[in-house]
Amino acid sequence: AACFLYFTFINTAATSPATGLITTIILGGAATLCGLLLPRTITTTNVFFRFIYLLSDVIFLAAVIHFTGGIINPFTSSLLVPIALAVTLLPRLYTLVLISIACGIYGYWLMSVDQTHMAHHNFSLHLYGMGINFLLSAVLLTIFISHALESVKRHEKALVAAREKMIKDEQLVGIASLTANTA
Repeated sequence: AACFLYFTFINTAATSPATGLITTIILGGAATLCGLLLPRTITTTNVFFRFIYLLSDVIFLAAVIHFTGGIINPFTSSLLVPIALAVTLLPRLYTLVLISIACGIYGYWLMSVDQTHMAHHNFSLHLYGMGINFLLSAVLLTIFISHALESVKRHEKALVAAREKMIKDEQLVGIASLTANTA
């Protein structure tokens, strides 16, 4: 909803793309500075702050892309980067919210494209194909990165269990050799 309101209020006939882009860069820079000034412990340990930071990245990227051509901009796939980071850094619920917002922005671009572009050599098929590709890429990134992270976590747990068993075995050997030496 915030993204929709943001694009609705900034994307008016009175706002030129240059003015919107400059405003976006100033607001994005201010948000980045605020994030850098926060203590590192808050931003790395608090999941909500990580979510807000990635959400602001999505909004900033979306606004820059919006004011430089929208769906026609070849860098629309750069919205996949915060999604990939969200999958690795955030719990599943936050990741799904971020994916929903990014896909909602992409859908907004698809619905608000200038119809003169759509009539040119069936360009609408190309744009809708890009939208489907974005959605599939976001879903596949989420599935594969989540699976890889879960695999790494299982492997780490197995290593910890093997280390604990090795330590217990070494303790038993030490106790057995001490008993044998005293007998």
